[in-house]
Amino acid sequence: MTRDESIQIELVRVICITCMMWVHVTPGLAVASYISDGPGAAAGVFFGETLGRVSVTTLSFVSGYLFWSTGVTKPLPDIARRLGFSILLPMLVWSAIFLVMAWLRGRIGAPSNAVALVGEGWIGWLNGWTGLAGRTANQSLFFVRDLIAATLMLRLMAPLVRMSPVLSVLIAIGVNFLPHTEPLLFRPQIFTFMVLGAACARSGWTIARLAEPRFSLVWGFGFSIAATLLYHLYPGRGFPFEIIHDLLRRAGIGCLIVAIAYALVENPTARSVAEWGRHSYLAYLSHACVIGVFWLPWSRIAGSEHDPSYLLFFLAMPPLCMVLAVQAGQLVDRLPPFLQIALRGRIFRANSPSPQG
Repeated sequence: MTRDESIQIELVRVICITCMMWVHVTPGLAVASYISDGPGAAAGVFFGETLGRVSVTTLSFVSGYLFWSTGVTKPLPDIARRLGFSILLPMLVWSAIFLVMAWLRGRIGAPSNAVALVGEGWIGWLNGWTGLAGRTANQSLFFVRDLIAATLMLRLMAPLVRMSPVLSVLIAIGVNFLPHTEPLLFRPQIFTFMVLGAACARSGWTIARLAEPRFSLVWGFGFSIAATLLYHLYPGRGFPFEIIHDLLRRAGIGCLIVAIAYALVENPTARSVAEWGRHSYLAYLSHACVIGVFWLPWSRIAGSEHDPSYLLFFLAMPPLCMVLAVQAGQLVDRLPPFLQIALRGRIFRANSPSPQG
């Protein structure tokens, strides 16, 4: 992998992680607010429903691409062990922190909706913590659960990807049309785009090549226009048009995100931002907790989610969470290795951009 391609991937990671946070800004896009059904709805649609949700599959594509390039030949037990320490363990740690914070909010008279949504009994709390067979209480971490499952499925599917990348992509697309994929996959789009990323890597289509304007812009605008036409030509038609529209939209905007990274790769400021990539997982794991901490005083001083001031809170929190994670990550660099693994799944030496172990 060339230096420029590595920078492109890190820029895509920072952009996607930041955008994904907009989906989870308290109290969430599904709750009536100034940006969901009020005067600021355009901001909610653009940053949350579009950039936020599309970034999930764009990041899945990059994950599939990198997995095929670096880890697909390893034995399944080794892959499962690595996923357990680098992705699952910190996810469980931050999920537990979130649950404790939500419980404490209830104790001070500001109950959290997340706790109210946890199912009954110990099974409900187990799912709320781990996402094993149901949604996590911190719904932002549910992406991590599906990413792990999709990675293991991709490893099992590797012989088919190696033999026929096109057929493997068609099968992965077909998974979206199955009536039920739960509890194995709750969002099959993640698996689809991971397989697509792996198939591109298998076929020699590097991200640096895919990011070139003659590819990324043509396919980006092409898929986006096709999604828009489908939406207007078959409004409210439901299955399977909704699924096709969703996949086209995710592919189109994902291509445009990659094109943006390509355009920024020579910019000195952007190259500095690319170094934030190693802190992006910590930012994603912690952002729901950080936003929750800021939301309590904000809602009491500046106003509720129905006030115009909420638009500023909504727009500012994801970039702020990323900046805070970068600062916190530099402090975590100085912690013992086992704490670094628990908090972000990677070990870094202080002042070093290279992961150790």
